[in-house]
Amino acid sequence: VPRVRGEPVTLSAFWTTATRMFRPLFAASWLAAAMYIGLWLAIVVALLLFGLLADVLPDWLLGVLGVVALLAVAAALIWLGIRLWFWFVAIVADRLGPVKGLGASFRGTRGHWWRVFGLIAVMVLIFLVVGGLAQVLAGLGERMGGTGGTVLGVTANLVGFVANIYLGFVLTAASIRFYEDLKSTSSSPGAA
Repeated sequence: VPRVRGEPVTLSAFWTTATRMFRPLFAASWLAAAMYIGLWLAIVVALLLFGLLADVLPDWLLGVLGVVALLAVAAALIWLGIRLWFWFVAIVADRLGPVKGLGASFRGTRGHWWRVFGLIAVMVLIFLVVGGLAQVLAGLGERMGGTGGTVLGVTANLVGFVANIYLGFVLTAASIRFYEDLKSTSSSPGAA
């Protein structure tokens, strides 16, 4: 976080922060896993319910209900994903526990859902373009065959791998900076 704010950071400061944040991040990871398992259990229950309804309802109505349920679940997951985007950032940046970090993420995205969605959408688009270009070049290398094709394929995969790692760091830094900016705008006088 200090480096994203423009402050110098040493390796020892990084190590100290990482060590201090391990427990809350580990606990948040387990909480996220529990939420994920809960989601899958809810999906299994919904599928069982649809199985029971299949004997009672006409096929067309069951299909309509299935599509509506699928769209509702997809919308809810996207909404929740955006609201949870800053969860781990809040834990590290504000030195919070897992539950307080969860609340901070919800507060940070309140009134800014579309802005956060836009940030994520732009980054996903960049990831897709870079990954797609790497795959096209790797496919060309495979199609060419021979030594030149192998070199092109390996180079494309290596460049794609390095680019994705770099973009991961960019996304992390952008998320931290965005979170810090949202906190400062929501805590400034006159902010709604």
